[in-house]
Amino acid sequence: MDGGKQLVMGYWVTKSDFMFSFFFLNGTPGKPLRLICQARYTIAGMLKPLVWWLIDRNFSTDSHITGITEDNDSTIVNKTGGYETVEQGLNIIKVEQIHLSVNFTCIALNGRGFTSGSVSLYENNDTRKTDREGSWKYRDQVKKTWIWEVVGTISTLITLFTLGYALRFDIILFYRHYLAQEPPPDGKRFDACIVTALDATQAELNFALQELPEALEKRLCYSLWINARNANSCQYMEGLRSALSLSRRLIVVLGPHCVIKSNMSHHGIDAILNTVLDKGNPPSLMIFVCPLPRGTAHSLIKRPILQRAFKELPVLCWEEEKPMLCSSFWSRLHCFLPHQRTSAQKQDWQQFGDEE
Repeated sequence: MDGGKQLVMGYWVTKSDFMFSFFFLNGTPGKPLRLICQARYTIAGMLKPLVWWLIDRNFSTDSHITGITEDNDSTIVNKTGGYETVEQGLNIIKVEQIHLSVNFTCIALNGRGFTSGSVSLYENNDTRKTDREGSWKYRDQVKKTWIWEVVGTISTLITLFTLGYALRFDIILFYRHYLAQEPPPDGKRFDACIVTALDATQAELNFALQELPEALEKRLCYSLWINARNANSCQYMEGLRSALSLSRRLIVVLGPHCVIKSNMSHHGIDAILNTVLDKGNPPSLMIFVCPLPRGTAHSLIKRPILQRAFKELPVLCWEEEKPMLCSSFWSRLHCFLPHQRTSAQKQDWQQFGDEE
């Protein structure tokens, strides 16, 4: 029991011929406490009443609760106007927790009858209020701590998610290079088939014939078939279909003029995209050498195949005048390409990334 808590007496008194009352005394746990019972009666023709205490309905001498003594005899403490008041005390040597559950009953008896009253010890209301306030303060503190922990956890998760999203391509490449198993043979001859329009601009041809082979063939050891380099002009469409069937990926390199304008030279690309979209094989990617004007994808009414490709295929944009975008571009392109796990490829890719 906390030594700072106070104990007081609560009571109820039965109706009787006596004026029956208690003294209410404050006590401190671990300290002595005296309970006083007083009975006031009429002196005329009456003997002094007998007053005694019961502890849980047992005489104090028979009670199993130790550390409690009762006065040997009641004492007359007041005589006023034909009335006399007697007092009987009960002494608790040391107030302990066990005394809070005990019922203390005082009985007064004379020739006119008898009466009784009971008291019990309980913690002071002010003390309990202080304890409740302390408990609420503790709960508020725990609640605030819990809120901050939740906020910290959410902030950490958001940070990790943002970091993971920003590095998602690097994470995929790391897994493919160091953790994933070698892909099984599939009978394909080329890793990617690169297609440009027949009237491709010089920027598109430079990207298809120089940038891509330099990065993918020389650095990453991919095998490429490029229509502007490998196709036979006499049997262009047959060679293109054959290369497409032997390739694991299709990369279509386009420029704004090829998207906005529609002519005979662009029908071959539309036919290839139509075949790929219907069969779903090989996985395809569109690369635009220059950014398209805003709203271009929604204005391709005369070219529904290209409009469908905008919706279903991944799209990358190469901007030669902004080399700072190259790192993200090559990482995304590398993730799109089929998995190759060789020591030479890993070393070349790291060197290629350093040179950027």
